Amino acid sequence: MPRITIVLLVVVCLSSCYSKSTPETDTEDPNPTGPISREYKVPFEVAWDAVQDVLDEYSVPVELIDKENGLVKTGFMSGNLTDNDYVATIDVSRGRRWIEETRYKLELHVMARSNGHTEIQVISLIQAKCSTSSRDGSRYREGMWYEFNSTGGIELQTLEDIAAQL
Repeated sequence: MPRITIVLLVVVCLSSCYSKSTPETDTEDPNPTGPISREYKVPFEVAWDAVQDVLDEYSVPVELIDKENGLVKTGFMSGNLTDNDYVATIDVSRGRRWIEETRYKLELHVMARSNGHTEIQVISLIQAKCSTSSRDGSRYREGMWYEFNSTGGIELQTLEDIAAQL
């Protein structure tokens, strides 16, 4: 058997054994959709007020308001999030790990554009509290918070709510 054939067989066998494992948390990019933004045909002040009105409606704690730089960061909100709102970064499908609670917070950037319009950008950070048990159910570990990836639904809904205020 020619040497090249043996080398190719070894490579094929080794590559078939390889599988990419899913990390426990994805700390590098908690939001693969990235920020979602919309441009509105209103001046900065009007857009800024609309953002504040929406956050008041959400009754969300605000951690940072920096009007000069157009930045607002909220605290965590308890979420009635569905599987359509996030992509799990850990395996929760095997029955030994389950989601007990979800929460999210928002980061909003309000940016004046030279044409007199304003761009609003929304980023969400989603976390899920997951508990685990051993295979035989004899051990239980209280929930730990994991960052989950957004599918963009929260960001789009926030932008729709802001648009409704304009």
